[in-house]
Amino acid sequence: MRKAKAWLDIYLGLEAYISDTNGIGGCIKTVPDDFIVEEIDPWGKVVPGDFSASPSTSHVEATDRYLWFILEKKGIDTISALRVIAKEIGVSYKVFSFAGLKDSKALTYQLVSTTIPYEKISKFKDRYGKISIRIIGYRPFHSRPGMLYGNRFTIIIRRIFLEKDVILNRISRIMQEINEAGGVPSYYGYQRFGTIRPNTHIIGKYLILGKFKEAVFELVAKAYPMEKDEIKEIRNYIAETEDYKKGFEMFPRALSHERTVLGHLAKKPKDYLGALRKLPLSIRKLFVEAYQAYIFNKTLSKRLLSGYSIVYPLIGDIVGIKRGNEVSGIIIASEGNLKTLKELVSRGKAVLLLDVPGYNTQAREGVQYEILKEVLDEEGVKLDNFKVKHMPEVSSRGYHRLASFLPEDFKVLRICEDDMHSSAFMASVRFILKKGLYATVFLREIMKPSNIIESGF
Repeated sequence: MRKAKAWLDIYLGLEAYISDTNGIGGCIKTVPDDFIVEEIDPWGKVVPGDFSASPSTSHVEATDRYLWFILEKKGIDTISALRVIAKEIGVSYKVFSFAGLKDSKALTYQLVSTTIPYEKISKFKDRYGKISIRIIGYRPFHSRPGMLYGNRFTIIIRRIFLEKDVILNRISRIMQEINEAGGVPSYYGYQRFGTIRPNTHIIGKYLILGKFKEAVFELVAKAYPMEKDEIKEIRNYIAETEDYKKGFEMFPRALSHERTVLGHLAKKPKDYLGALRKLPLSIRKLFVEAYQAYIFNKTLSKRLLSGYSIVYPLIGDIVGIKRGNEVSGIIIASEGNLKTLKELVSRGKAVLLLDVPGYNTQAREGVQYEILKEVLDEEGVKLDNFKVKHMPEVSSRGYHRLASFLPEDFKVLRICEDDMHSSAFMASVRFILKKGLYATVFLREIMKPSNIIESGF
């Protein structure tokens, strides 16, 4: 275990590594094909490889209600891709259901279901070559969030300035340390917060504290170093003048959330709550969820840096009892059951869970709850704040999350000369993660980047 040094890691609460061996450095996502994500359905089938090349006629003509297809996309996020399809065939994108969002800076494959008939959806062709679909047939049920086992990742790490044998040796040692520790800390990854503007959690904090003007200014008027100069100038202008009408006119259409908020303030300059309410509820909830994720990361880091296990429970910890691949119930560890729970964890029948805090998080004895209270005190936040008085629709009860995870079926596919950077090597790796886990959190252990953004995260 070692402390993290990168400023963005510290800023987002990812303050430790479980492994101590130096990373290999390098850069991910140089091109979308360097980061391939293949969804794995609940029955273990990998998309697209485990599905037939084309549906049979009987499947296409079946009477089941929901048509399923494979969505292949490159350089575009899931929602935007479905909006493109919907616009092209003349429907609302809300007719599509899917199990999870996939990265935009990647080549991804996932299952999507719809009630749109085969004859209509099969005519879709993307003029820009970023999106393609492949019909797999009808089913009596639709997809829904979380309806997947996980994802298989095939990733190329480029720009590694180490010798080939050193690269392989470091990866092997890091994997050995991860396995000996029992897993990687299950941090929320960078994409939950942003990297160019890592502030979704800050906006979320202001929302739960009822500081709506501060939330607005963080969204529209706070400039970050990695932004384009012209955007920083607009943000600084708004911060200095509070001229919302001109700010609205200056912002490019691509920054739609900023324009939405400023458009309201141009008409009602003091109505910060109303301006925020113009944003989609899903976006406002995302801000609060990002702050919950930040608190989770901070508590996980404090536990790890204090020398406590992130795999085996302590008295007062939450332990999830597994049924198959899912957690079917929870037990609070006590003196009487601690030995039994540790045995269940060692046999893969139970897992250590930590609080993602909310207004329903229960007080209890033990080290972990004391760590949570300490972090909340440092933040000036109380659990009751997650019941948001003036915006109750974004309130959150809280929930639990795995404290650690092990990547499945990890392989180094090849290490060779980087065909895009002279005097450098590249490493191709493949692994499986269960749903809700972040490939970037695992990759940071392998790479240990000193500059998160320049390393492609």
